[in-house]
Formats: sequence, structure tokens, C-alpha cells
Amino acid sequence: MSVAYVSAFDRDERRRSRAASRVEFGDLVLLTISVVAALAIVLAYVGRTRTFELSEGRRHSARIVDLTEVSDPEQLARVLEPLFASAADRRFAARQLLVFLAASDHRQLPNVGALLRVDMPVGAIERERGLVTYTERLRVSRDNAAAAGREPPRALPLFAAADLANLKSSLIVRTRDTFRRTVLLYGTLYILGFHLVAWFWRFRGVHGDRLLL
Repeated sequence: MSVAYVSAFDRDERRRSRAASRVEFGDLVLLTISVVAALAIVLAYVGRTRTFELSEGRRHSARIVDLTEVSDPEQLARVLEPLFASAADRRFAARQLLVFLAASDHRQLPNVGALLRVDMPVGAIERERGLVTYTERLRVSRDNAAAAGREPPRALPLFAAADLANLKSSLIVRTRDTFRRTVLLYGTLYILGFHLVAWFWRFRGVHGDRLLL
């Protein structure tokens, strides 16, 4: 009768490997929390799309412009009609916005709120004829700077926060299909990342803390 010799190290490794391959309480907790996380992502997605649909229902006749695709300043000028009574202000704002979109990677705009970062030089306002709103904003900004003892402004925001609040329902930076694909991709990667660690532990026979994971 032959006798197989197994070292103590090998026996310990085998025991660790068998223990790591067993389904434990931590695995069930990880699976349960993953289901809850997936449900939360789905509910957030449904809520966001539902909000968009309600907004569309209230403004079914409004023009909606995709900032990632727009190339005609007239498209933007029409969207800006509720903000500026002067056609000169609308055309000026539309051109300045297109300059910003062309200079930046507008396809990567995180949201419409990023437009609050758009500044325009004071010289551009002074050179443009017929401006009403922007001329008044420049005057107020200069008066405030003088009263506070500061240097006069060299640039002004293209849109104030109140402007953007009125524009949000008319501008988008991604279509619904793009939004759906983004949520699906990153939601899957988010949940899958934790399970990849658990699978790696199981494959390598590592008895990691699955409950902590």
C-alpha cells in the first residue's frame, strides 16, 4: 500500500481554498445589497425620465436644443427669446454660447448647469451695437465694483442663475438614449466591481472579508 505525503503547508492551502470556495453569509449579504443597489439605480433612472416627460408635457410646444449637436446660432436665439426682449441680445448670447461650445469639448458637458461657467469679455459687449440687457448688466457690475473699491470687471457671465433656470427645460446635453446607455454602463460597472473582487478571492482561494466587501 502506497502512502501519499502531503506537507502541512499544502494541507493548510487546501483548507483555505475549500473555505474560500464555500458560499458564506457575506456572499449572501453582498448579493442582497447588490440587488438593492440595482433597484435604487433603476428607481433613480425612472424618476429622472419621468421628470423629463412631465417637463415635456408642460412645454410640448417648446423648442428643445441639444447642445452637443447645435451649430446654428438661430436655433439658440429662438430658445433665448424668453430671456431677452432685444433681438440683439439674443443673437449676441447665441454667438457667444456657440464660441464656448466650439472651444470646449461640448460633447462632454456634464449638464446644462455647466453653462454658468461661460464668461464673455467686456470688450465684446462694448463692441456690439444694440445690446440692452447686457449693456445694463455691465453698467450695474461696474457700479458695484466702484462702490466696493474693486477694479472694473473684465468679463461677465453669459447667463445668470435665473437665466439658466428658465433655460433648463429647453436645453439638453444628451438624448434619452444616451442617458439610458450611460446609466446602464456605469450602473453595471459599479455593481460588478464588488463582485469581481469576490470572484477573484474565490478563484485565488483567498478567504477575504466578504461581509466588509
